[in-house]
Amino acid sequence: MNNTCCPKCGRDFLEEYLEYSDVEYLTPHIKITNYRSWFDGSYSGTDWDVEIKCPNCGTEFSFTDGDC
Repeated sequence: MNNTCCPKCGRDFLEEYLEYSDVEYLTPHIKITNYRSWFDGSYSGTDWDVEIKCPNCGTEFSFTDGDC
């Protein structure tokens, strides 16, 4: 199971998250938080956390966008 799956019921939120992030689709169980910029000496970028409340079982979990 990857980090975009609910740890309790296994529902994968990757496709739903990608749809949400691409079209600014608002959904009550996905929230973007903790924006942060980084620079490693050669490259720079922005990461953020994705907080999920699973509508199937109510479990709350999160993952970092950079891990997708």
